[in-house]
Amino acid sequence: MSTELRDRANLIIAVLNSKDDKTDIAAVKQAMHDFFKHQEWMNDENAIVLLSNSIRKDNLNDVTPLVMMLIR
Repeated sequence: MSTELRDRANLIIAVLNSKDDKTDIAAVKQAMHDFFKHQEWMNDENAIVLLSNSIRKDNLNDVTPLVMMLIR
């Protein structure tokens, strides 16, 4: 199983198991750690999907610059 697929599955499980409005912080941190391993992430579809799946209300300020890089 690819790292990206594992991270995406963990993020989905974290959301489904969430009792309050927060997700499993460990799953998001691991996904973002793996995301930053991509040298050319703007050209890597899996990295972009992983980034989009990692966006949460509590990390919106952290991922906004990355999303803006994609838009420009």
